[in-house]
Amino acid sequence: MMKIRLSLYGLTVGNRLNDSAVVEVDEGANIREMLSLFGFREEEIGLVVVNGKSGDCRQVLREGDRVTLIAPLAGG
Repeated sequence: MMKIRLSLYGLTVGNRLNDSAVVEVDEGANIREMLSLFGFREEEIGLVVVNGKSGDCRQVLREGDRVTLIAPLAGG
């Protein structure tokens, strides 16, 4: 298992919105697999940032990564 720092913006886990926590994922897991642990679908995510750089759901995670997930933005 690996520890990842996960931050959420505009997304709800349980009754908590915009949360940050250390989570554990399997060695070799990618962002898509991590999303499924929390019940998110890929299309619910507008932006993925890994260690301060743009990422995508196929990106393989490494121990200590900092992942930020941001909901899609809308407006006019």
